[in-house]
Amino acid sequence: MFKIKNLTIFNLIILISLILSIHFTLTSVRLPDSDGIVRFNTYKSLFTSEPIYTKFSIIQPLITKPIDAIFRFFNSSLSLDFAPSHIEVFLILFLILICLSSRTNKKQLILVMTLLPLSMLVHYTGQYFSEWTSSLLLAIGWILFSSHRTTLSLCLGSLLCAIGLANWPVMLVPIAVVTVIAYLTTLLKGQKDYRFVIFIVSVLIVAVLLLFIELLIKNGLFNNPYLSTEEKGYKTLMPYSGIPGFSYPLLLGILSNLFSFGKSVFLFNPFLIYLFIGNYKYKFYMLVGFLVTLLIYSKWWSWYGGYSFGTRFYIIFVIPSIYVFILYVQKEGLTRKLLGAGVLMLAAWVGICGKYFGMQELSNVCAVNNYSLEAFCWYVLEFSPIISPFIRLSLYEIIDKISMFDWLYLTSIILIYIYISIFSNPSINKVTKL
Repeated sequence: MFKIKNLTIFNLIILISLILSIHFTLTSVRLPDSDGIVRFNTYKSLFTSEPIYTKFSIIQPLITKPIDAIFRFFNSSLSLDFAPSHIEVFLILFLILICLSSRTNKKQLILVMTLLPLSMLVHYTGQYFSEWTSSLLLAIGWILFSSHRTTLSLCLGSLLCAIGLANWPVMLVPIAVVTVIAYLTTLLKGQKDYRFVIFIVSVLIVAVLLLFIELLIKNGLFNNPYLSTEEKGYKTLMPYSGIPGFSYPLLLGILSNLFSFGKSVFLFNPFLIYLFIGNYKYKFYMLVGFLVTLLIYSKWWSWYGGYSFGTRFYIIFVIPSIYVFILYVQKEGLTRKLLGAGVLMLAAWVGICGKYFGMQELSNVCAVNNYSLEAFCWYVLEFSPIISPFIRLSLYEIIDKISMFDWLYLTSIILIYIYISIFSNPSINKVTKL
């Protein structure tokens, strides 16, 4: 491979792609929206005489405050929503640093970061939802644990994962199931991966403790708004609308989450398929976690995640699925390469739709009259947010909307894929430090 001052051409492409992926994300940042506005109001009221507590966790507003203080120290004129809108960007940058410091799988981790915008993730950047923030905290914590074999990394990784879970309490259920299975497997089958069991048990215990403290602060320990009869959506023509709690038929929820044009977890995270077909460590636990998550949210009245781009409830699986995708396409086999190319193209289109189109042009149908026709955006092909751009715009208009920098980013991703898929895993393992 040609070198430029000890930097291979391939490394240079990765570096450029990484910078362009950050630019792609930065230029996608939105303002707090929907549920994010509620969290933003809590953030503004923290440490005042009248804090605003809601059903949502106060952990995300709490961890945003120090970030805001740091940047405001250097620039006091920043807008009040600067830190909330950019918290995911800060966490992405921190995650990149953690990946660069990794002692194992560094190349694959950096490649994950270059592909990060190619999913529904980029659409949610800045909206101040808990799922994206928690997913990044979980990713940082996991990489600290898995890539740095020290007691400090185990403790710090556990803490960050616990904070992420406490910020997204429903995910405590799949983690608890995985924890029990991991413990029993180690106990009954005599497996030697005690460090993983210690890690996941620690995460669960600390997360439950943080959640308990948070509920005490909000006086919500015995008064959870999620369990009230007021926690429901509008009544529409859909037969199960307007009913609170876990009222949606489970089978309908599963089918909708998996196969609907507007909410399918496979369409809005094309890499997800690799969690099922790939071979990787802890695959059984990952699939158990996904299945439990699917069962929980499929039964919830708002299984669709509100008026949103895809369903943000499954964002947690995006980063792991990209990682497994990178491992998978490096192996031999034409079918692997062709499937990978198709998945990458679909993922790129999802990222483009999330950034440039989103749900804006669909609001005149799917969001009017108290969301009476919102189901159009779930099930009707023409109103799917990743298909409607082709209905409303010509190919030239779509191409014209994409910035030059984003075209460069997409080109760099294609070059990286060609290299890692054609030259396979021997070449990727020879890449020198960035």
